[in-house]
Amino acid sequence: MSTQAHLKLESTNLIPLSEVSNSFQTLTLEEKIERTSDVIKGLLADGKHLLLASSFGKDSGVLLNIFLQAMKEFVTENGSAPCCIVVNSNTLVESPLLDAYSRLEAAKVTEYCERHNLPVTMHIVEPSLSNNYLVNIIGGRTITVDSANDAKCSIMMKLNPINSHKNRIFKQFGKENVVTLVGTRFSESPERGRAMKDRGDSYDSISINTAGDKVISPIAEWELDDIFFYIGYVRSNKIECYSDFEALVETYRDINGGECMVNVYTTGQASKTPCGGRSGCWICLRISEDKSMENMLKRDENAYMRPLNDLRNYLAANQYDPSKRNWLARTLNDDGSVTIAPNSYSPDYCETLLRLVLSIQMRENRAAAALGIAPRFTLLRLKDVIAIEVLWARYGYHTSARALQIFDDVVVQGEEFDVPTNQPIFHKNSLPRFSAKVSFADKDFFGLTSGLRDVEAIIADCERTVTKADGRIYSDVNTSAEFTVDEEGADLFFQFEYERFLERYTNPSYCPTQVFHYFLRQGTVSLHRGGHAENDRMLRMANQIHRKGITKVLNNPNLLLSRLSDLAGSENVNVVIEQQCTLF
Repeated sequence: MSTQAHLKLESTNLIPLSEVSNSFQTLTLEEKIERTSDVIKGLLADGKHLLLASSFGKDSGVLLNIFLQAMKEFVTENGSAPCCIVVNSNTLVESPLLDAYSRLEAAKVTEYCERHNLPVTMHIVEPSLSNNYLVNIIGGRTITVDSANDAKCSIMMKLNPINSHKNRIFKQFGKENVVTLVGTRFSESPERGRAMKDRGDSYDSISINTAGDKVISPIAEWELDDIFFYIGYVRSNKIECYSDFEALVETYRDINGGECMVNVYTTGQASKTPCGGRSGCWICLRISEDKSMENMLKRDENAYMRPLNDLRNYLAANQYDPSKRNWLARTLNDDGSVTIAPNSYSPDYCETLLRLVLSIQMRENRAAAALGIAPRFTLLRLKDVIAIEVLWARYGYHTSARALQIFDDVVVQGEEFDVPTNQPIFHKNSLPRFSAKVSFADKDFFGLTSGLRDVEAIIADCERTVTKADGRIYSDVNTSAEFTVDEEGADLFFQFEYERFLERYTNPSYCPTQVFHYFLRQGTVSLHRGGHAENDRMLRMANQIHRKGITKVLNNPNLLLSRLSDLAGSENVNVVIEQQCTLF
């Protein structure tokens, strides 16, 4: 039995848990629907606000409709009901087919609830800029996750956004008053069944997951045939539904239905296994080959997705190419040295990825316009490009205003690029084991204006400052709950400031960190609240990189070590090499 808390619903008056499985095997589908509906109405009668996590897959789609029908009956019988929420998660790198399908179904839910005056709202949860996968990869903050890495991608794109959303719901209604409904079933697989039993899941009982959330699986005892028969009844108009399920059958044929998102709601933890290829993210490297996408591309109507698959394969081929890594650590050691070891992607590779992504998007925009439709996918928005520019400026790996210069080359000037194909594949052992420490900080590293201080504002005598409890003084920048780019501010920048910005800041000799201060000064960007010291630290590293002039050798550990050794003097070098880099 589960070690987690397990609460029995008092208002449903259903049979004991030990008899549930045998009892369910003898019930008709109509009786199973009624029993599931009774559980939901019992929760509403208890005054619970229900949060239904739906991927619009077969299981969560069926549960969603049972919930809506139960809500409709409850409102008819009682005149009102507690406010409830249906939530769907969009990683921003979803398979375009799944993304289009989910948005279509979400619109159907909204229309159905409005038409029947149900107190239900539809929420689509997306990652913030801090968790935007493409922004973080191109911005040089992280590398793509593959089968050798942990579940960072699931944490960034699903767990963190979902937890942030749930916390807002809990703050609104009180955590004790919110119960999450999930469409998980014991019979989905032996692994799923064991996990559900370990959590103490049942169709009429509330489990408390590891995050302390109340969760219930009202269709836990349903079999796959029950799901298919229910969908069949909807399609033959025998059951009222928010959707006719025709798109579900077409989109989800032979796939797992994107239930990874639902599992995050159930467990409160990131998935340890990759999502299904077709129903997951087009960029996923946690599967060795996206065979589902390859099969879809055999159909002419799906050819528009080929550039996405080409980009995914390009990323996979170059994942362990040592020349496409940045070999300078982000953090200064206590003795003023810096470690040379493989880190995030190199500046040149990040710039290549930005060119490729913008080229893919521009071609899709033109193709969609020719067809008279909206673009079928969006890779980067204007605010995402500014976010990448700010990240590049903060790390100091690129020349000044480089991201916006690339944007201008591709989007404005039309200089587009093709994704390289048939690339040689670099495997994990292609990345040499190499570690070195070399003196890095000089007399200017801890200078007054080397960190989070706006030099241009200081010169103009208009800098606003804030003094922290430890006595340190920083520029008084905009802050928010997390790193953000104001969407309206981004639009205004591109309308009125963009050309003047490029004229001023694209000088290669210009210190890139001033671009960082520019967007903060304009109010376009807000930093994470409480992050003054961390940003100050990164800006000091960035300014030191600029002073030493090493941006062009960050992808070559031997040249980087040699350059820094020459600058520091050989007596200040402490080198520890496990395997000499001979690939450069």
